[in-house]
Amino acid sequence: MNDASLVRMANQIAANAPPRPPVDAAAAIATHLRTFWAPPMRADLDRIAADEPGALDPLVHAALEQLHANA
Repeated sequence: MNDASLVRMANQIAANAPPRPPVDAAAAIATHLRTFWAPPMRADLDRIAADEPGALDPLVHAALEQLHANA
């Protein structure tokens, strides 16, 4: 899967997160990424977050931080 597709999908997940406090929304996104995204997809998303931080919604960044904290 290419980077643009991963960015689009991750940002769509963030955009469709139910309204809730950011920490809870990030936790829900992290759960989705852990459950439905293959490890190589998450690794690519990590790389994108580091190389092109502005491409991802802030909630996606927070979700990635939670994934790493709970790894």
